[in-house]
Amino acid sequence: MPRHGPRPPCDAVHCWGRGYATEAAAPVLAHALQGLGLDAVVADIDPLNAASIRVAEKLGLVFAEERYLDGALAKSYRLSAGPLSPGS
Repeated sequence: MPRHGPRPPCDAVHCWGRGYATEAAAPVLAHALQGLGLDAVVADIDPLNAASIRVAEKLGLVFAEERYLDGALAKSYRLSAGPLSPGS
C-alpha cells in the first residue's frame, strides 16, 4: 500500500486545460467577496503564465497593473465586489 494513499485521480499535467482551476476558484472568489465581505480580490501572476492569466480573465478579473514583487515582475488582476462577482 502506498505511504500517502492512492494516487489522486488527476495529476497536474493531466489536468491542464480542463477548466478545473476556473471551477475551483469561482466559489472561492464568491466566498471572498460575498461571504467574507472583501472589497476586492487581487491575483498577482507571472506574466509568462498564460494559463493563469486566462483563468483570471475567465473569472472576471481585469488587468490592473504590472508591479515587482520580491524583485520579480508580476501582472496584477483585480475583481471588485459588486453585481458582477462570481456566484451572483
